[in-house]
Amino acid sequence: MNLEKVYHDVDGNELNILQLVKKDPEWAANVLQHYECCVENLEYKKERLLEALQSAFKKHVCNDDSIGWDELSDIMSCALPEAMGDPEYCEFLEGIDGAERWEKR
Repeated sequence: MNLEKVYHDVDGNELNILQLVKKDPEWAANVLQHYECCVENLEYKKERLLEALQSAFKKHVCNDDSIGWDELSDIMSCALPEAMGDPEYCEFLEGIDGAERWEKR
């Protein structure tokens, strides 16, 4: 635990993390719950990306016919915007020739 890092309370006073938690335990609980939600969100995104990569590997590397090209395209078209965010995904598509057909789906 880094007790040298300086935090500021609502009044601007400099505190270390233990002092801040002791002074405002409700704040600490809120931050912890927010952090837990962020971790859950990252775990979800990680799972979707791994599924997409595994599907792409099966199709491209192993030439597995159990997954079709349209199915793989659908998987990738869902996983990328979830991981990147919609604005970044749209920018990504703008830079690819032929990507407009996926925007119509």
